[in-house]
Amino acid sequence: MFSLKPTKKEMVLLILFFLLLLFCFLSFNILLPLLLIVLFKLIKKKTNDTFSLLDCCFLLLFLGEIIVSINSYYIPTSIPSLTTSVILFLLYLIYKRIFKTPKHQFLFRSIYFYFSSVLIASTCIIFVLHKQRVAHVGFYDLNNFKNLYNPFGVLNNIWATVMLLSIPINTLFLIDQKQKKHRIIVGIQLFVNCFCILASFSRGTYISLFLFYTISNIFLIKILPLKKQLLYNFLFLALLGSSTILIKESFVTTVSINKTNSQKRSISGRIDRWKNAKELIQDKFWLGWGANNFSFAENKSPYNAEDARISTRTNNSYLQLLIEKGIVEFFIYLLFILTFIFLIFKNLRNPLLPLKERLKLIIVFSGIVAFLFRELTFASFFESNAVRFLFFHLLFFLIPYDISLESKKRTPWLSKIPLFIIFVFSSYLIYKNGQEIFVKTQNSRFLKENNFVSTDLKLLPIEKALASSPNNTVLLHNKVAITAKKQIRIIISSKNPTFLSFTKQDSLHQLKKDLTHILKINPYDAIALHNLAWVYFANGEKLNSRKLIDKALKSRPYDSFFLISKFLFLLNTNQENELINCLSKAIRYSPNLISSAFFIEFSKTRPLLAQNAKKNAISSLRTELKTNPSTILKARFARLLLKEQPKEAEEILIEITKKLPNLNRPWLYLAYLNSKNNIDGTSSEELYQKALRLDESDYLPKLYYGKYCLEQGLKKQGIHFLKKGLQSYRHISLPSFRKNSYFASLTGLKSYPNNYIPNELLYYTNPDISISDIFESFINYYKNSNKTSLQNYYTTLSKKYENTLFQGEEHLR
Repeated sequence: MFSLKPTKKEMVLLILFFLLLLFCFLSFNILLPLLLIVLFKLIKKKTNDTFSLLDCCFLLLFLGEIIVSINSYYIPTSIPSLTTSVILFLLYLIYKRIFKTPKHQFLFRSIYFYFSSVLIASTCIIFVLHKQRVAHVGFYDLNNFKNLYNPFGVLNNIWATVMLLSIPINTLFLIDQKQKKHRIIVGIQLFVNCFCILASFSRGTYISLFLFYTISNIFLIKILPLKKQLLYNFLFLALLGSSTILIKESFVTTVSINKTNSQKRSISGRIDRWKNAKELIQDKFWLGWGANNFSFAENKSPYNAEDARISTRTNNSYLQLLIEKGIVEFFIYLLFILTFIFLIFKNLRNPLLPLKERLKLIIVFSGIVAFLFRELTFASFFESNAVRFLFFHLLFFLIPYDISLESKKRTPWLSKIPLFIIFVFSSYLIYKNGQEIFVKTQNSRFLKENNFVSTDLKLLPIEKALASSPNNTVLLHNKVAITAKKQIRIIISSKNPTFLSFTKQDSLHQLKKDLTHILKINPYDAIALHNLAWVYFANGEKLNSRKLIDKALKSRPYDSFFLISKFLFLLNTNQENELINCLSKAIRYSPNLISSAFFIEFSKTRPLLAQNAKKNAISSLRTELKTNPSTILKARFARLLLKEQPKEAEEILIEITKKLPNLNRPWLYLAYLNSKNNIDGTSSEELYQKALRLDESDYLPKLYYGKYCLEQGLKKQGIHFLKKGLQSYRHISLPSFRKNSYFASLTGLKSYPNNYIPNELLYYTNPDISISDIFESFINYYKNSNKTSLQNYYTTLSKKYENTLFQGEEHLR
C-alpha cells in the first residue's frame, strides 16, 4: 500500500517508525538514546527555526512535568514518568521536521497499519483461545471473566484502549488509499479491530467507540453525499452486527450496562473511589503527590469498605492527574488539548481546505474525543506508555496545521544551545534509568540468593541497591522481610503456655532502623507500621507495639491479618476484654481463618472463646446482610456456615455462583459439599474444574481437588495436583500484596510476596494444608509404585515437619 521501492530516506524513516512502535510496546525507555541521535542528525541540517503555537504548548507541558517531578513526594516512581515525557517531547521535536511532509505521515501510518494488523490478528487468536478455555469448564457469558483475558499479558482495559486508538490512526490510512482494493483491505482490518474492542467487553470502550462513530458521522453529513454516507454506515453496521453473533450473550450483557452483580459492583466501586478522591486532591492541591504516587496519597486517606478490594488505581485519568500532578498541571494539560482542538476547528472553517484533509481533521477530532471519554472510566493514559505514545501520535498528525509565531535565521549559538540543554537533561535521565537497571538487577539477585531454600542471609546485593537508591521503599521492605525471616521466628501452639513463643537473634536494631526509615519516607505505610509493631513486641516494648498496630488498623480497619496481630498482642499482655471482639472481626473479614493452624491451635487452648468469636462473626454477618445484601459478604457468610450448616451454605453458594461466577472459592466449596454429600461425581468434577480455572495461582483448589481425586481412585492425578498445590502454597500472599507488587512494578522492581513480620504468621493464618496427611499420601503412592527412593524421601520430610511449620520451602520430587 506504499511503494515497494522506497527511497533510501524513506527506508530509513520506515525502520525508525518500526523501532518506535516496537519499543513503545516492549521497553519505552530504550527510545531515549535513539531519539537523541535522530534529533542531533536533524538539527545539524541548515533550516530556519520556527517558533510555533505547538512549541509553546509542548514546552509548557514539559516544564510542568519537570516541576511536578522535582516536587514529587516520592522521586523513584516519578523518574519513569518524566523519562516518558522527555521521550514524547523529543518525538515532537523530530516530527516537527518530519510530519510536515504528508508523505512521511503516510509512511508512519503504513508501518502502523501492518504493525497493528499483526496485533489485531494475534488478539483475535488470543480471544478465541480464551473463549475455548472458559467454555471448556462450562462458562459462556464472557463478560464475567474479563479478568482472565489479558492479551500479551496486558490488562484487558488497557489493551482495549490500544485497540480504540488504532481505529482513528488506521481510518486516516484508509483515507490515504487511492485504489479500491486497498480501501477494502484497510476496511476489513478496521472491522476486525472493532470486533477486538467488542471482545474486551469494556463498557467504557464501547461508549468511546460509539462516540467516535457518531461524531464522525455528524461532521460527515455536510461533506459526503447522503447516499454514500448511508451506504458506508449500512455496510459497517451490518458487518459489525453480524460479528456480535459470535459473542451475542456477552455483548448483550455488556451493553445492558448494569445487568450483572459484577457490573453493579464496578460502577458503585468507581463512584465511591471518585468521591474519596476529593480528599486526596485537597492534600496536595497545587502540584500534587508526584507521578505514579497515587498509592502514597491513598495510604494517607484510604477508601475503606468491608466488601471492597484493595485498590491500586483511580480508574479515572482526570482524577489521577489532579491527585498526582495537581491543579497547575491539570490546567496545563487542559490548555494543551484545547490548543489542538482549536487548530482542528480553525482549519475546518477554511473553505479552501481539500476534502481529504477535512476528512482527516474530522477523524483526528473524533479520535481525540473518544479517547478523552475513555479516560473517564479507566486511567490508561498514565499507566501505559503504549497508550500515551499512540494518543500523542494522533496529535502529532496536526503538526502541519500549526501556527507560526515567528521565524528566525539559524545562528551558531541558536543551533547549539538548545541541543546542548536537551542533551544534558536527557543524559541525566539516561544515567538515572541506568541506575534503576542496576538497582533492579541487585534487587532480583538479593531475592534469588535469599530464596526459600537458603539458610544464610546475603545482604550485599540489597546494600548495593540501597547505596544507589537509599530512599527506595520497595528495596527497604524487601530487605526487612528477608532479614526478619532469618532473625524473628514464632511458634503458635496449644502446647505453649503463652500460645505464642519467640526466637530472635539479636536486639533487632537494624530492622527497627530500616522500618523507621520507611515511615520517615511514608508515615502512612500500614505494612511498615504493622511490622515495626512486631519488632517492638519482640523486644518487649509492648506499649509502643500497641500504638503502632492501632495506627495500622486505623488505615486498614478491615485487614484481618492486622487484627490477628493485635489479638496476639492482647493475648500475650492479658488484655482479655478486647480478645473476643478482635477475633470475631478477624473471622468476619476473613472466614478462612477458622480452618487455619492458628485457629485450630487456639481452639484447643481456649475452646469457648474461639467458639463464641465464630458465633459472633456469623451473627454480625447475618445482621449486616439484612440491610446490605452484598454478594461478597454472603460468600464469607457461606464459608462460616460450611461445616455446621451445610444446607444453608450450599443455597447461598449457588446464589453467589450465579451472581458472581468469577469468584473461585465459592465454586470450590460447592464442589466440596457435592463430593461430601455423595452427589453425582460428574457435578463435583465440573465444579472443581471451574474453581481451578478461575484462579490458577490459588493453592487451595489444587489441594482439595488432589484429595478428591485420591478418593475417586485417581491416584496419579491426585498426587500431581497435591504437588501443584504445595508449590503454589510457597507463594501465598495477602490481598495487599497486589497493591505492593503494582507499586513496585512502577519502578520495575520485584516485591517479596510475604513482606510481613513475622513471616510465619501468614502461613499460620491461611487455611491449614494438613501437610502430614499429604506426605502420607505420597508415601503410600510411591510404596505401591515400588519407588523406594521417593518413598524414603517423603518419609524423611514427614518426620521433619511433624512439629515444624511447613512453608512450601521443600523441593518436591
